[in-house]
Amino acid sequence: MKTMRDISDLLLDLKNSKTIFFHLLGWLIFITYEVSLAASFYGYFHHFLDYLIHYLLYATLFYIHTYLVLNRMVKKTLKSIHKLALAIILELFFYYLCGYGIYYLLFYLQINPLALSPTNPVFLLASIYRALYILGLSTAYWTALTVIQKNKNISALEKTQLTSELEAIQLKTDLLLTENAFIKAQIHPHALFNQLNFLYNEIRKVDKNIASHLLSFAELMRYNLMGKSSTSTVPLKDELNYISHFIKLQLLRKSFHIVVKNFIEPQDKNPFILPYILITVVENMFQHGELSDAKQPGRIHLSFRKGYFLLKTSNPIRKDQQSGNSLGLLNLTKRLALFYPQQHEMVYYQKNHTFFLRLKINLSKPQAYV
Repeated sequence: MKTMRDISDLLLDLKNSKTIFFHLLGWLIFITYEVSLAASFYGYFHHFLDYLIHYLLYATLFYIHTYLVLNRMVKKTLKSIHKLALAIILELFFYYLCGYGIYYLLFYLQINPLALSPTNPVFLLASIYRALYILGLSTAYWTALTVIQKNKNISALEKTQLTSELEAIQLKTDLLLTENAFIKAQIHPHALFNQLNFLYNEIRKVDKNIASHLLSFAELMRYNLMGKSSTSTVPLKDELNYISHFIKLQLLRKSFHIVVKNFIEPQDKNPFILPYILITVVENMFQHGELSDAKQPGRIHLSFRKGYFLLKTSNPIRKDQQSGNSLGLLNLTKRLALFYPQQHEMVYYQKNHTFFLRLKINLSKPQAYV
């Protein structure tokens, strides 16, 4: 199995056309140098087939040592040194046997071999020397590959770390910008609430129903202006009260038909949640939904169980709307990703001209940006 992976490494290394070119160029230079040197020494060139078979043997030994021996043994612990030594001995023996066979093959083909006769005692020493020479070149090549790959890995790691740092900086910047925008949007609320309180008391003397609606409006204003930071959490009950007042005012403005099923018990309203999540979904219903048909009302389902808050909505889509979602939902998706990473599920889709949304948040774990 390991041998197949090593062969795969070789094939992947040679798959690149640029790599193949450099390998061929390297072998061409090496062969040209050695053949020219030998020809100048002997005064003539040997048979082409002699050169071809021997250099095929050299290339085979070169790549076997690089990808099958060094890749498998040098990268491991020092306990593999004896295995490496044994592998080198086997490679020398392999080269000797191949050299022995090549000599008699050429002799059989009636080609005068360049190498010494195997019967010559020097043949063994010459074979060992030549094999070690090829193994040395292979080791140098493998070392260069290893250094290059390590540098690439270091560069990739540094790039990944830099990207992570840039993302963290961007995240902090986005949070600061969001907080800054929220602060700029605030005004000093006390004078405003004093005036609203005065109007409420005066109107209540004339029409208690209108005064009740004005009180709902004042509660919406109070929630928005009294320091509800976009990067802090608020009690779940405050969010529920907020959307309750919002729906009440929307029903006053127009004859909307909407059904709210709240399965959250009073004792379950203690968890904290990021503000303005629920209002984004509910406001999207009134803005893009067709809520004028009593037979097809908008529906809101609220529940809290085992630390998980669940919000489900459905509403028919207005005919003049191309989609049931909005920029608000896109921004909500980003906020949830920032403040509840891997702690929420949000899906929304259209089916039969109806827009469906399902949001589930784990409120049992404290968040990083609370």
